Amino acid sequence: PGDRYLDKYYSDSWLEEQGLDIAPYAAAIDDFLSTGTWPC
Repeated sequence: PGDRYLDKYYSDSWLEEQGLDIAPYAAAIDDFLSTGTWPC
């Protein structure tokens, strides 16, 4: 059922093509996992 997303889900180039920058969100999640503190 999820076959149609295989070329998008983990694709950095697809994100760029869509104008999506997830870096700030990924950094916030990494920081949370390291420190246990969620940015407000």
